[in-house]
Amino acid sequence: VPTMASLTPNWAHEGGSSLTLQVDGTNYNGTTIVRFNGSDRPTFFVNTTRVFALLSSADMGTPGDYPITVFNPSPGGGTGGPLTFTVNDLPSALMLSSASVDENQAPGTAVGNLSTTDTWPSPESHTYSLVFGTGSTGNSSFAIVGNQLQTAAGFNFEVQSSFSIRVRSTDFYGAWIEDVFTISVNDLNETPTAVADAYTFNEGGAVNVSAALGVLDNPFTWPIPLSP
Repeated sequence: VPTMASLTPNWAHEGGSSLTLQVDGTNYNGTTIVRFNGSDRPTFFVNTTRVFALLSSADMGTPGDYPITVFNPSPGGGTGGPLTFTVNDLPSALMLSSASVDENQAPGTAVGNLSTTDTWPSPESHTYSLVFGTGSTGNSSFAIVGNQLQTAAGFNFEVQSSFSIRVRSTDFYGAWIEDVFTISVNDLNETPTAVADAYTFNEGGAVNVSAALGVLDNPFTWPIPLSP
């Protein structure tokens, strides 16, 4: 009875081209047949511990885990295995849970969490990174820790109100997807700073006082009533 020790490779990307599968084990001979998901595949005998099988592009058509077995006909035959061959789903979408952050926050402030649509294997880990390309002009102002997008600088709405970043998500098997996000900076009503300005005007007159940059308009009434 044949046995199975390993498959090389033991995975392929969805939509991949045909490949040669190396099967290592014991008790192989010139009649040994490799089966993919129960169906015979063209098999080439190398020696008693190794055979090769040809997998077609159709075998990589649908993501999933598929059993690989080896079969020796009678007499004295039997089936060895199975070992698992994985057809990896390609990531199809990259999402960011929030795309805005308040101005005047310290570096390291969380913006949002990244996630990826990738159906197989499930669950599958993804690695996120900021990458160069179209839409990456704001990358240096951000960092990614795990799956969380964070600021790498303090922002001032009055100086720059939005940033464009380009993010890559790479799955366990190396398949990746990229997307561009626009991060908006939220304008806050900033506390004004007192200055030693002096204003001279006639009783009953009007005076215009300009607010400091970043201080939103608060309505008030002029002229200022004067005490007798």
